[in-house]
Amino acid sequence: MRNFLFVTVLIFSNNVFAGAYVEDLQRCLTQSSSEKDMILLTRWISRAINEHPNLIDLSNLDANKRADIDNKMAIYLTRIIDSDCKYEFQNVTKYEGNNGMTVAFEFLGKAAMTQLMQNKKVSDSASNFVKYLKK
Repeated sequence: MRNFLFVTVLIFSNNVFAGAYVEDLQRCLTQSSSEKDMILLTRWISRAINEHPNLIDLSNLDANKRADIDNKMAIYLTRIIDSDCKYEFQNVTKYEGNNGMTVAFEFLGKAAMTQLMQNKKVSDSASNFVKYLKK
């Protein structure tokens, strides 16, 4: 099984140059990821971020729920890496290396967040702070 910590680092890394193989992988990742997959990815990112000591009060997930999210994420990534986009992953690894993987997963994370932010409740909630701005 692949090292999912490596994937985690890639998702949260800074943007770097994307070559042709990365573009193929980005396309495959987004085309192979359903709305349900994108929600899972966003849930996993949120779960991970909420482990930070300054954010832990924003989440009340118990250990079983965290493990369930992690397990579903592992299943999703295994499917994407070993099946759906296997050829594209091999090309990026061979020709573009870690930087290419970073760009591809950053793109996938942004696509998931974009999809999530299109929900009216989410976008409305994101603008709630405006009422507290001082004029």
